[in-house]
Amino acid sequence: MAVNIEYFLSQKYDRYELQGVLRTEELYNDINNVYLKKLFAILHQEFNRLLNFMYRKTNGHFNANESRELDEYIKLYEDMKYVLKETSLSFEIDKDYASFIEECKKFLLLSGGSPIPKDLKKIKLIEYEPIFTMTRSVKIVNKLEEKRYPIHLIGEGSYAKVFKYVDKFYNKTFVIKQAKKDLDEKEIERFKKEYQTLKELKSPYILEVYNYDEERNEYYAEYVNQTLYEFISKNNNKITTDIRVNIVNQLFKAFSYIHRKGYLHRDISLTNVLVKKIR
Repeated sequence: MAVNIEYFLSQKYDRYELQGVLRTEELYNDINNVYLKKLFAILHQEFNRLLNFMYRKTNGHFNANESRELDEYIKLYEDMKYVLKETSLSFEIDKDYASFIEECKKFLLLSGGSPIPKDLKKIKLIEYEPIFTMTRSVKIVNKLEEKRYPIHLIGEGSYAKVFKYVDKFYNKTFVIKQAKKDLDEKEIERFKKEYQTLKELKSPYILEVYNYDEERNEYYAEYVNQTLYEFISKNNNKITTDIRVNIVNQLFKAFSYIHRKGYLHRDISLTNVLVKKIR
């Protein structure tokens, strides 16, 4: 049964609401859900308070009350992350905080205080930037179900950002190429033309694209785990002559196809030409 997200967040907030001013709340002003915004601020402020207290301990002993508090806030964070992971409110925490939380879970005790490991690595506490960020998700609807999958930034160029996500129904990875917000109209038109040109090309050696979102100025495309440049850079010393010939043949086939279709004048980028079966 689906969880009522608003009820879940309101109940969590009612339980963990803090008295007084939340210094970290303004860091999350771009969060539209008021309960999520305040819960992020509470977790941020309390994680910093408790970790700062832990750092000041010189006797290697983390007090019982603070141990229980930190354990409670870690559970709150994990509950929220689990419940929201496949919704439009999915989020991530700063990677250093995430690693430190995992280390804390290994030694925190609920009574008598907790022994602080001597080799516990401190992290730099973030005071003036958010430690929580929203993980944008993509909603996929098919005949059987409607699912949301988190997307992750994997690359960025002068014109666009590239995200990827795994569609569990098809068990396949796709990418979303999103035009940057500061592009002017001429640059947006060039970005759209790139998609339109690729959409018209049907070749195993040309990147396949699927759909353009006019509202977000982004399109969905085939996922390629590395560029030809990356492959050669990593493997140049062990690439055989047969593989090199195979790569060149595939490049010739791709550009021969583009030439026959009359698209060479449309500025087809080499990054959109795929080299497959390189082994």
